[in-house]
Amino acid sequence: MRKSFKVLGLLIAVIAGAATLTGCQSGDSINGPGSDTIFDVMKVLTQQYNDSGNTGGDKAFVPGNKLTGDQSYTVSGDSHCGKITYNASNQPPDGSSAGINALVADTDGCVDWARSSRGRSSSDPSNLEFYAFAKDAVSWARFGGSCPGGDAGPAGCGPTNLTTAQLKGIFICDQPGGLPKFTNWAQVGGDNEPITRYLPQIGSGTLSFFETRILGLASAQQGVVDDTSCAHRPTRAQENSGNLVADSDKVRTILPYSFAQITSQGNGTVPDIRGGAVIGNINGVAPSKTTVGNNSFLGVRYVYNVAKTTSPSYDRVINYIGVAPTSDGGNGFLCANNGDVQSTISKYGFVPLSLAPAGPGLPSSRCRKNPPPL
Repeated sequence: MRKSFKVLGLLIAVIAGAATLTGCQSGDSINGPGSDTIFDVMKVLTQQYNDSGNTGGDKAFVPGNKLTGDQSYTVSGDSHCGKITYNASNQPPDGSSAGINALVADTDGCVDWARSSRGRSSSDPSNLEFYAFAKDAVSWARFGGSCPGGDAGPAGCGPTNLTTAQLKGIFICDQPGGLPKFTNWAQVGGDNEPITRYLPQIGSGTLSFFETRILGLASAQQGVVDDTSCAHRPTRAQENSGNLVADSDKVRTILPYSFAQITSQGNGTVPDIRGGAVIGNINGVAPSKTTVGNNSFLGVRYVYNVAKTTSPSYDRVINYIGVAPTSDGGNGFLCANNGDVQSTISKYGFVPLSLAPAGPGLPSSRCRKNPPPL
């Protein structure tokens, strides 16, 4: 445990009885909103951390996304911030960039870290630290059908493989009249059906990664040549949710999808919301644990937790999701070589990182601090 964390814990213990904020607990409440892609796995890992006995009295929280009806999620108050109740009218930040933006904007210690399925962008401030803890991949998905050569399924026919050039031709509207190059599945090896494009919600890390890594767009082009400049704009839906595609659209639809999410939805680890979605290959390579693990699939990415060095709970956050020099405590809970943690990461479809130095001056770890993109 970090030396500064121990000192801070003693100080909080002294003043805890004087705390005046409602709903307070003896330690810090470290609140981590953001990415939908890693919500399920982080929910379980957070419970493991809270049950570990190594939190110094802290409790970590991971609010979900898109609360509906009477759903609610409460973050206990602490010495920095009062109790927060998220609900249908007070939604938590939805998506990687939304979570990161909330962390950047926070001045009171109400948002302490952020979940992210995208890496650092040029607009992120220098006081953010990105701790990669696993690998995932992003590909495209369609809905199964009865196609020449097999691939029987419930609706429609589409190819099993697309090249990067074909994906750019489907999603980028650079033709006269605001059209993409390919508007019919027959142009890319499918049936004679118009292509309907779905994209994740604005602020999604999966959206940002798909636009930059797969489509090759620059930051200034994201949301423009694949959306606002299009004569027929794509439909927006919550990421990795094939069940949100209208049944009438399924024969025609293409959408980005996380490999970890479609895997865990398919094996029953999380609710199956694929709606019949089938993940596709890119340039002849299928996303799999092997091709993600050895980086031979195009769309391999890290997934991260993000800390802010100026946060009042920074040391508490690092004790959970980060890495410090060995002299200052070394690996936090998520980054230590813990078999239970690695088993959970694998169970949810992600590929754990090998044990290697987390970065310059840091110990061997299951995390990487501010790694270059894969």
